[in-house]
This record gives sequence, structure tokens and C-alpha cells, in this order.
Amino acid sequence: METIKTDFSTNRSYSPPPSLRFDARELLAEEIEGLGGGVVSTGLKALRPQLACTLRDCFTYGKDAENDKGWGSTYRVIQAMHRDITMGGEAPRQLYLITDYIPGKRAQDCDEIDLLDAREYFKNRKDLNLARDVSFKCYRYTKHRLWKGEEPSNLDSYLPLPYTSLHEYLKTYFDQEDAYILAFSDGRGTVGVHGYKDGQIFVMDPCDLSGNYLNSRTEEQLDDMGVESELRIDVKSCGPNYKPLIFGPIENFDNKNYCILECKKTKK
Repeated sequence: METIKTDFSTNRSYSPPPSLRFDARELLAEEIEGLGGGVVSTGLKALRPQLACTLRDCFTYGKDAENDKGWGSTYRVIQAMHRDITMGGEAPRQLYLITDYIPGKRAQDCDEIDLLDAREYFKNRKDLNLARDVSFKCYRYTKHRLWKGEEPSNLDSYLPLPYTSLHEYLKTYFDQEDAYILAFSDGRGTVGVHGYKDGQIFVMDPCDLSGNYLNSRTEEQLDDMGVESELRIDVKSCGPNYKPLIFGPIENFDNKNYCILECKKTKK
């Protein structure tokens, strides 16, 4: 399974997962070519300030020396969601610790998993008591009748998304006080959607095909929330210019069908 390659012609890196729950620092003002928005305004605040996070929290292919290129994107998004939902709790460091909670799946066999499997992982983590606090739903968004990869054979197991556009859905979802990372799969791979603001969607793409992205950073950089904020990249290629955190206009994302895993807080 290949990870989604977002269609943003130009984008910029920003502080990494498990979510856009940064502290209240300002993002740098920067010209963004090709996004239609022109300049990211000085004073734009981080979207979700509850939990500060750094590059060390980014989950991509090859992390912890796990060779999961081509099949591990959903696993990596699960890791980010786990850390997000548990408010900074330790995510499973080995991928088999995810499939241990998904009947019939084995990471040791490079088993692909989908978002229904991801939901099973969270529902079966009884030790985290997530069922008391968070509800998980899987939706299908089929407005475009076009998948990046193959249409899932179990598509009927996903609920119809009760919104007519991703703009409407994401704006409603991320306007909540307690909004967690969403997982989006287009039939080829999975990305994490970490935030949405002013028509811009913020995405984590685990597709570090070389597995060397995090290894190329110093310890100081891994602990720095803003080290990537000045970079602009083109992610049409996942080659040497790859960065895990990107953003772009919703119109460049809402051009195909998706399966979605959503988690919502059920009680205060």
C-alpha cells in the first residue's frame, strides 16, 4: 500500500504531530506560492494549543528501525492518533503492539490494515479506558466517485459522511474544543489530518520512503517545535524533498473519495 501523495503544488512544513496542539507560539509569516492564499499572516496562531509537540513526535515510515515502507501508513497514523487521544501518552513503539489488538492481523507479516482495523485497535485498548471518554466512527466520503487507489471492498461498513463537502465537515469538526487527529484513506494509503483553518488543511504524510527523515535531524532539532517552519516544499515527489508535515487549500484535497476515522470526546 502506498501512502497518499497530496496534490498540493506547493506547501510548507510546520510543527509535527501528534497533532496541531502546539503551545501559543506564532507561526512565521511566509509567502506560499501556488496555494491561492498568498501570504500566511503574521500572528497566525497554532491551531490546537492544548499539547505542545515537536519533531520527535512525528511518525513516519522507518521510525524505530521498522521497515514498513509501502504498507505501514495506517500504523503510523494510529501512533499519532494514540498519542493525541491520550494527551501525550507513549504511543506503541513497535507495530506488532498495534496488531496485537486487531484480530487476524500481524505486523510481522506486513499485514495491511484499514481504518476499520484502526477503530478496532482503539476499541480493544481496554487498558486506556478510551471507550469511556472517546467514541470512534468510520465514515465514507464518496462525493467524487473517484478513488486514488482501489475502492475498499468493505465500503458498506463505513457510515455515509453527513456533510456535503470536506470544508463543511472539517470546519465543524475542528471548531470543537476537543478535536483529535482524523485519519483519511484514499484507497492507496493513509494520512493524518491535524487541523483546518481558513480553508487550509494541515496534513501529516507518513510516506518517508527513505526512512531517513528523522535520522537526519539533530537531537536539538528533534526537540524544536519550529525548526521546519521556514521550509517550502513540493510533495508531488516523495523523494529527497520529503517533509512529514504539510498544508494546502482544501480544494486540492477534496478531489477524491476517502474513508475517514473520527474520534470524539464523549464526556468532559
